[in-house]
Amino acid sequence: MKPLRVIHILCGGGSQRMGVDKASMSMLGISMRDWCLSTAETLGAPVTCVTRDLREGQGPLAGIETGLCSSPAELHAFLSCDMPLLSAQTLRDLFRVSHASNGIACMEHQSRRGFPMIIPRGFLPFVQKELNFGRRSLFALFNHPGSRVFSCDRRDAMEGSNVNTPREFQSVSQWARDHDLSPPVRTRVGMLTAVEDSGS
Repeated sequence: MKPLRVIHILCGGGSQRMGVDKASMSMLGISMRDWCLSTAETLGAPVTCVTRDLREGQGPLAGIETGLCSSPAELHAFLSCDMPLLSAQTLRDLFRVSHASNGIACMEHQSRRGFPMIIPRGFLPFVQKELNFGRRSLFALFNHPGSRVFSCDRRDAMEGSNVNTPREFQSVSQWARDHDLSPPVRTRVGMLTAVEDSGS
């Protein structure tokens, strides 16, 4: 019997803006990858760290293809290793939405859509088609008919943050310190809000 859910942590980026491997950067004594891993494991689903894509150098869409090809699971969660404050509650809520709609569920942070996202495995041919045509952007996924986009409450402002620069790393680290956070991050304070139905 194939598993319903699997979680992939994308760790294969070049980290050009940070200048060092983001996954191994220590935040409050724990690597950002291990923050994500610890939180993801609380959902009880298999967790993989994607460090090498089937198509090298083709961006995060290639990481999604790699994850979708790696397991027959019905629903695949994708998060980046530079999102240490992502909560298990948010992943669980996105899984619920994706399962109910059989569509993509993703997040928006500071007007930018991206990870985390849940993608049913049935979208693999669509992802492969995009890559075959040389399109590496995640944009087509967010605007696929039936996709749902959510944002966090302002009280959870840092949950959706991607750490790309030393300044962002300092901000996220300070937030974790100020809010006495440590992995796994199980809950958030506010509710998720639906931004729009991207397929409408």
